[in-house]
Amino acid sequence: MGNVTDISEQRPHLTVQGKEAVHILPVSLIRDVAEGKKCITEIDYWEDFLPAILSDYLKGFDP
Repeated sequence: MGNVTDISEQRPHLTVQGKEAVHILPVSLIRDVAEGKKCITEIDYWEDFLPAILSDYLKGFDP
C-alpha cells in the first residue's frame, strides 16, 4: 500500500488527473489563484495538472 495522507483539513478539495499523477487541490488554493492572491507557478507540479483543468473548462465551449 502507498503512503496515506490525512487531507481532512484540505476540504473541500478537487481531485485532478494530471499527465503524470493524481493531484488533490484544496478549493481554497484554486480560489486564491483565481483571485490573484497566489500565482499558479507557486504550486508544485502545476505543469502536470493545469492542462487537465483547462481542458475540462473548455469542454463547455466545444460546439
